[in-house]
Amino acid sequence: EHGFTRPVLFVNKTSASLGLRVPASRGTDGAPFTYESVAKLVGPFRTIQVIDTATQLTTEYTLREWVDYLETPPKDRTRILNVITLEFSETPLGDLVTEPQFVRDVDFVRLHWPKTYDDIGRLSSKISNNTEEVDE
Repeated sequence: EHGFTRPVLFVNKTSASLGLRVPASRGTDGAPFTYESVAKLVGPFRTIQVIDTATQLTTEYTLREWVDYLETPPKDRTRILNVITLEFSETPLGDLVTEPQFVRDVDFVRLHWPKTYDDIGRLSSKISNNTEEVDE
């Protein structure tokens, strides 16, 4: 009834045609966009959740520590680590990234989540008016 029953696949599309905007692989100064670039734009002391793939245990790293891990040659790493998400929307990196138009079109939060405190009040009033009280 809700959601997708099959994956959405975009074949032979450019990032521009999808409405996707990401930093160029090289800046205007010719320098490459690297892990270090991400750390500088998001903040090297931002903490992130890191998962050890062997144990599935999580720990916190700073973004600086994560960059150090990624820049370590794979043969010299003692563990395989993974990061599931990096929130960067309210950072300088967020200004350089726009999600594809399709994602914006189906985004529940953007479409239905209250945008202001006044909206939250109206929403909670609407919910309480449509909720039956249950006696215990």
